[in-house]
Amino acid sequence: MAKHTATPWKVWDFEVADIVSINQQDGGSRIADIPNGGPSGDKRANAAHIVKCVNNHDALVRVIRLLGQADALGYVGEQAAPIMEEALSLASDILKREVK
Repeated sequence: MAKHTATPWKVWDFEVADIVSINQQDGGSRIADIPNGGPSGDKRANAAHIVKCVNNHDALVRVIRLLGQADALGYVGEQAAPIMEEALSLASDILKREVK
């Protein structure tokens, strides 16, 4: 299976062409263009949602795996405490992230 374009991705606005583009954050590969916003008419919000989901995917998978480890330990004890702490810290960081 082919790998997706490396993250982070970023939303780029092209006012002249009336499109929003999703590119690598460093200005590298162009991933997708959104020429209109569909029924909502908000193409930038749609692009931002795609970018936020993609950029947070690996961290969210990590949180799920950590919670699985903590669950196996019954969420208690010295072994589970640092796992839960890492999971909650990572989840908190994800919630604070904004799309640029």
